[in-house]
Amino acid sequence: MEDEEKKKKKRGRREVEEAKLKSRRTKKKVAVLAQKGKKAKRDAR
Repeated sequence: MEDEEKKKKKRGRREVEEAKLKSRRTKKKVAVLAQKGKKAKRDAR
């Protein structure tokens, strides 16, 4: 019984860590895209 709960907790933690990494990655991608967009707009002017 306790082992199952421990496994669940570990799995939950791992999922949270992965979600954090994913959000960090997407934020970086979004930031890069935003910078590219700004440069493109500047060039268009």
